[in-house]
Amino acid sequence: MNRTMNLRSLFALAVLLACIIGQRAFADAQTDDLARLQGTWKLVEYEDQGVRSASKSEKTWAFDRKVLSTRLRQFPPIVFDIEVKSDSNPKELLMKMRGTGGRSLPERAGYRFVGETLEIVRDQNMNVLPKSFETKGNPKSSIQVFKKTGKSEVLPQEEAISHSKNAEAEAALLKFQTVVLKHESLKSIEPYVAGGMAKGLWDLLPKSDVSHEAIEAEMKLTGARDIQVGERIYYATGTERIVAAEDLTDNKVLLMLVQGERELGFYWMIREQKSWKVDVANLIGLLRAPGRPLYRGIREGMELDRAKKLLNDYKSSGAFQSFKLEYESKTELTASFVEGSLQIQLRFLAPDGMLTNVITRTSRKAK
Repeated sequence: MNRTMNLRSLFALAVLLACIIGQRAFADAQTDDLARLQGTWKLVEYEDQGVRSASKSEKTWAFDRKVLSTRLRQFPPIVFDIEVKSDSNPKELLMKMRGTGGRSLPERAGYRFVGETLEIVRDQNMNVLPKSFETKGNPKSSIQVFKKTGKSEVLPQEEAISHSKNAEAEAALLKFQTVVLKHESLKSIEPYVAGGMAKGLWDLLPKSDVSHEAIEAEMKLTGARDIQVGERIYYATGTERIVAAEDLTDNKVLLMLVQGERELGFYWMIREQKSWKVDVANLIGLLRAPGRPLYRGIREGMELDRAKKLLNDYKSSGAFQSFKLEYESKTELTASFVEGSLQIQLRFLAPDGMLTNVITRTSRKAK
């Protein structure tokens, strides 16, 4: 009996040790791959339908710990928080884009190291992990080949967040943005809205399904810069205005919400009864614009046909400059427009006729 129990104990110990060793090996593999990814990689080749060709783009991927910054030429970087899954087949990068308020599904990509290069395989639907690195006969998959450049790059999360010289006005704007995103109650936004317009704004605000934790994390990356005399701003109506010296006073300033190089929108700040408050007239105009459903109506799970109708709504409304429906297929729509100093592109992915992701790309408008 004792001998049997001892054998069972030894067997259980052996299984436990095997599990521990396996877990350590798995953790080591994750760590090794993450360490190998660190640094800046330049796109050198592209493979489609089994055919490889040299890349003419200036695209780079820069890894710093668990943060990925992708950059194309002079455009602002797009930043992702990443997770490495070396136990999947193929090995997987999960990429959660920053600046989406937690609303975007993670993008998925397969990866492998081949000699001194990093190969990334992606599906047309970026939320799907390809089954292999085989692209011949598989038009949905493509491969990007990167080579390490040897130079490091300062990533956006290490950059100083822009701040206004008017710290009180900026603090009021950031608090306003936070309570608007959280969408708790009319009472929560009233202290930050100028001119008694809180009720008019509240009635138009879309409800948020984003966790307060995700919103707080977003706001830690957000600041505000002072808009200067001579800068051009665009209102919800599409009209433009060049900021003049007389527009800015001791009781009225103009701030731009920013995350790194990404501009999120401008706000007039008014001093009322010794407190800085937000003039929401332009925001209300934006929410009332005929094409506004593009932002508050198009969400994951919507039928692609409905999204197309809303996009055409937006196009015909004329509310924004240079609106274009650039690409249309049975599984994807791509639209772009100009907002202020930014060129914005939106990709709506619907592999089965239902939207699975909305991806935003933002760059500075060409002069």
